[in-house]
Amino acid sequence: MTPAPFSAASEARFAEFDGVRGVAIALTLLSNTVVVAWDAGAGAKLWIAAAGAGWIGVQLFFVLSGFLITGILLEARGEAHYFRNFYARRALRILPVYVATLLAAGAINWAGLNAPTHHPACYWLFVSNICIAATGEWDALLGVTWSLAVEEQFYILWPFLVAFVAPRRFIHATVAVIVLTFAARFAMLALGYSAASLYVLPLTRFDGLAAGALCAALIHRGVEGALLGQAGRALLAGGCAVMAGVAVATHNFNSHEPLVMALGYPGLTAAATGFVLLLAAEPDRGSLWRRGMKWPPLVVFGFYSYAMYLYHPFIIGGWRISGLMERWPFSLADGLVGQAAATAITAAGAFALAWVSWRVMESRLLALRRHFPRKAAINGSASPPVAAAA
Repeated sequence: MTPAPFSAASEARFAEFDGVRGVAIALTLLSNTVVVAWDAGAGAKLWIAAAGAGWIGVQLFFVLSGFLITGILLEARGEAHYFRNFYARRALRILPVYVATLLAAGAINWAGLNAPTHHPACYWLFVSNICIAATGEWDALLGVTWSLAVEEQFYILWPFLVAFVAPRRFIHATVAVIVLTFAARFAMLALGYSAASLYVLPLTRFDGLAAGALCAALIHRGVEGALLGQAGRALLAGGCAVMAGVAVATHNFNSHEPLVMALGYPGLTAAATGFVLLLAAEPDRGSLWRRGMKWPPLVVFGFYSYAMYLYHPFIIGGWRISGLMERWPFSLADGLVGQAAATAITAAGAFALAWVSWRVMESRLLALRRHFPRKAAINGSASPPVAAAA
């Protein structure tokens, strides 16, 4: 059974992909809200170990983004205003929340409540990842923008590759990008580049985006869904096995460990790619994977995940600056109750900001995309997923 074309599959599948985004943002929040002490007991050690691996959520975002956006581009290939429509729609999706984030950070810095780490141009020009690699320092409020910078650097040229490279050669090109990324990571590791550089630079992180693009290209070419589903299972199982082996060898899955950078990153890319393939291509609509990713809280979290990702450092900064860390329940931060409170309050605050942001700003500006039409594609939802989550 060949999977349905992108356009026919869009409404049926977007809930699962919002669910993947929900998993990714949950992992990110887990990673960025650690307050519990390592010596607070076995439960604290388990929490910290899980949080240390929370960075894998970003790779899930990368693979899913490469898959969805490449699917959009492949469907639109050859259309009038192909480039104008893509970049305009991309700007309307990315810039409102991003600009609001930069303006809020600028106001906080001006008020003396945060010491900026880099020149504002690093963020306005989408090169914060390069600034982080150069200095090894992360801004408390805007450090998270590195991943968005990687994506935008990828999408500067990717539409041209889709437009001007023949379909078969495009598949070869995506494989070449993946191989080049692996090679660059190994070379930079051998040459002694900093862990921060390997984590944030485009040459070492394009593999996730390209792997997702490869999945989209294979589906678009009509490869049998059952075959892709089998490949997805193999990639997921093999990638998880590699990740588990690395975690056992290093006693964690910290992104800055040399063995994690050498083997854990490829294992993570394989696992994330397999997971996306299972959701996108497997013929079984009622599979365990799809049912799990349609869980309503995940779908709703996933819908607001972009804004939550950019806004959550402001919540963390707020409860740190305000002195709430010395009050209940944060005062229990030497145990799991305080840790759970820190994560839950951050998640709730980021979700609230994202919800308001959508109602007040994003939904209104996204309505302007009607001026830049394209074919329907598996790009997720355009409205809150209340009905679709059921």
